[in-house]
Amino acid sequence: SGFDNESFSVVWAIESVCHAEDKKDFLKEAYRLLKKDGRLVVDDGFLLRQPKDKREEKDLSAFLEGMALSNLAIESEFKKSLEEVGFKNIKIYDKVNETLPSAKKIYKMSIFSYPVSWALEKLRITPSLLTKNNLAGITQYRIIKNGIMGHRVFYAEK
Repeated sequence: SGFDNESFSVVWAIESVCHAEDKKDFLKEAYRLLKKDGRLVVDDGFLLRQPKDKREEKDLSAFLEGMALSNLAIESEFKKSLEEVGFKNIKIYDKVNETLPSAKKIYKMSIFSYPVSWALEKLRITPSLLTKNNLAGITQYRIIKNGIMGHRVFYAEK
């Protein structure tokens, strides 16, 4: 990037690191940009466990595709990557209970909008991405409720 080493006291990322292909690359860059004793805060969705059957695999895959995500970081691997990069005083805050009401609202809207978007896509009025995004609204709630994915806030210091 165009920023010098140790340019910032804080680097924070809200629901954006999930879009990085390689999460460790983001962490390395954040570490480089942080001043000594700088802080990193990452608020995002994380994979808590692997799917255990075909339905769970299908739900996770539909969520990733509908949200245009190549992958989700596994919570334990993300913590390990933080340590490997050099971060210390790592704290993890479970925010599933705080985010579940929003996921449930999106689920309820998507139950209605998914069939509508599917029909409009077949009529070539709307793009397939809209249909996939509506399906992701359904599957997101299911993978959270099933403990596959959860919302976490990571805090770490340089």
